[in-house]
Amino acid sequence: MIKPKKNLKEILKDLNASQTKPKEISELPKITFSLLDDEINIDLEKNVLFQDVAFQLDFWGKTSVETSELLETTTLLLLENDYIRTMCKDLEDPSGFYRYVTRFEKKEE
Repeated sequence: MIKPKKNLKEILKDLNASQTKPKEISELPKITFSLLDDEINIDLEKNVLFQDVAFQLDFWGKTSVETSELLETTTLLLLENDYIRTMCKDLEDPSGFYRYVTRFEKKEE
């Protein structure tokens, strides 16, 4: 079994990423993430067959271009680590920042 948050933190270590959105975002662009799902599937002997993991990653930036570039770079990095982006939504944020909300999933066997 993988430790999903530890695994994701390691992958994103060179990016400005944190587990939750701080009250104030002082450095942009930024990624915030939260674990949405961590499900294990077992056989009759209770051996783990695989683990399904899903994260929400939010991308924050001052401009649309800056935010899109961070999204593209991170998507490629996560694809290299077997995560698949299953949702991406451009959100108008009341803070005035540009924001994408995404969902990345991984099946670990």
